[in-house]
Amino acid sequence: MKKTMALFLSLILILAVFSGCVKNTDGETNPSVNSSADINSFKTIGDIINSGIDSIQSANTDRYYIYVFQAGKEYYRAVSNITPEISQSLFDLDFDDKNYDSKLNKIISPLEIDKLENLSDTVIPQEELDKLVGKTGEELINDGWNAGMGYNLETMEFYLNKGAFEYTVVFDGKLENSDDFDEEEAIKPLVVKSVTLNGIGDATNVE
Repeated sequence: MKKTMALFLSLILILAVFSGCVKNTDGETNPSVNSSADINSFKTIGDIINSGIDSIQSANTDRYYIYVFQAGKEYYRAVSNITPEISQSLFDLDFDDKNYDSKLNKIISPLEIDKLENLSDTVIPQEELDKLVGKTGEELINDGWNAGMGYNLETMEFYLNKGAFEYTVVFDGKLENSDDFDEEEAIKPLVVKSVTLNGIGDATNVE
């Protein structure tokens, strides 16, 4: 059974990675989601929200507010520069407040979009993924791959992130799990058997 650590990852993202809030929802491709939206017309985060598009991931640091969304089959990331005051206002929001969404939208709607990226353009083509067969886990890590949402030691599938997307990497060999299992250290000597796209990963990391 695939071992997932979604709850753990969410807590880590909330408490450690970002100084503000993180929101994650199901990022599976859905061709029917806002496929007719005029993406290039979006100038503020409010423009996105008012078009009926919800974020699939969002986060803020002390410098940026990041709003990741899906339109049709494409994934996009809108990045706004924010002041320390806005960052603090976002940090001060209470997730348990019944008016949380309206308070959040009031803060983020006026934010001007400084960068709007089509993340789907960064997906690694399968022919390039196939060229990774025979490489070691250490070579992948040195090239910027990192641990994703978990692994399955029965099938030797590891879910690794590269950029904004997660990929299923199958390694040759066998590993035993333990209390001090370090995923990235464990895969370093292993050899890649196959790599395929799994879906959107952590798309809010813009640092």
